[in-house]
Amino acid sequence: MIEDDTEQKIPKKRLDFIFDFGSPNVYFTYRALPPILERTRATLLLIPCLLGGVFKATGNQAPMMALANVKGKIAYDQLEIMRFIKKHGLTKFKFNPNFPVNTLLLMRGAIVAENDGRLSECCDPR
Repeated sequence: MIEDDTEQKIPKKRLDFIFDFGSPNVYFTYRALPPILERTRATLLLIPCLLGGVFKATGNQAPMMALANVKGKIAYDQLEIMRFIKKHGLTKFKFNPNFPVNTLLLMRGAIVAENDGRLSECCDPR
C-alpha cells in the first residue's frame, strides 16, 4: 500500500502581517484575513512596525494628510471604508475621534508581547 504524503508535498505558506495599531486599515485587513488564511492554509506571522517612523524615514505622510487638499478624496476614502465595513461585517469598528494617534508606546508594548510570545493575545483579545 502506498502511503499518502500529499500533506508533505504542499509547501507551507506564511503571511507576514506588518502592522501598527494606529492604522484603521490594519484593523480592517486583520479582520478580513481569517477566511483567506483558512482557504490558503497559510499561517499568520504578526510583525509590529511603527508606521509613523516609516513615514518619517521615507519623507512620506499618512494618506489622510497627504491627500487632504485633493477635492473629494477624503470623502471617497470614507465611502470605501464604509463599504468595506459593511461587506466584511465589521460592526465593532468605531472611528477614533483622536485620530491620528501616537502609537509609539503601544508598539513598544507589542514588541514586549512579541518577545514574550504573547503578541497574538494583544492583537486579538477574545
